[in-house]
Amino acid sequence: MKNNRPLYLSVVRTYNTGTMKLLILGLDEGFKRSRTGYTDTIILVSVSFLKRKFIMLSIPRDLWIPVSEREENRIGAVYRIAEMKKGGKGPSFVIALVNKLFQVQLTYYVLIKMQGFIDIVDSLNGVDITLLQPVAGYPAGVIHLDGQAALAFARDRAKTDDFARMGQAQILIKAIIAQVFKIQTWLKLPRVLSVLKRATETNIPFWEWFRLAFMILFLHSNEIESYTITCEMVSPAITTQGEKVIKPDWNKIRDLIRKIFEK
Repeated sequence: MKNNRPLYLSVVRTYNTGTMKLLILGLDEGFKRSRTGYTDTIILVSVSFLKRKFIMLSIPRDLWIPVSEREENRIGAVYRIAEMKKGGKGPSFVIALVNKLFQVQLTYYVLIKMQGFIDIVDSLNGVDITLLQPVAGYPAGVIHLDGQAALAFARDRAKTDDFARMGQAQILIKAIIAQVFKIQTWLKLPRVLSVLKRATETNIPFWEWFRLAFMILFLHSNEIESYTITCEMVSPAITTQGEKVIKPDWNKIRDLIRKIFEK
């Protein structure tokens, strides 16, 4: 039987098969800070090439988890703990722990420090975010942010909490993806890619980057699904050192992961 499907669609379908799962880690390191950082931003990402789905799940940095058989700590401190014990092992340790506790199968990571994030946004000449209500001191509407303003927006929780801050980070990721694939940005892509390479640490092989970019090229930002671990899935707690943390309800969290990543 003759196949009447256009050739480019056949190429897209063949090239975009399978699923990629990765972890985005935003470090509060760099930008005038020399110490080993904590992961302020932790986002699970699942990309289904065949179904053309891009799904994000943000994890609260204060989630109290077992780091080893004898030690518990905030999930946001796991990277720092591993790096202090053996430099360069932070990302792989975080991935292994997240895979075990959240029952996922992550392979890749993207690590971004604060100055790197600023550089990426500035290489795009800033990004436009759309707010449905006032957030982080900005009114509702379309707001243009340069690199430093974008970083401040992502980290702001002065009048909210960490759950709201996770949503702010997702707003920025969507805005960056949308900006990268605007026609007027295409002439700047060599510069953007150069900055991206310099500003991030990742174990994603170059051919997977091409596959990811190829899919996102046909993906509108409003098709990106975003979720967060909510306050209903955790409970407030106080550590023996008197620090405020949140303890996970693993049944609820894993139910959410199965619901959004396996559909």
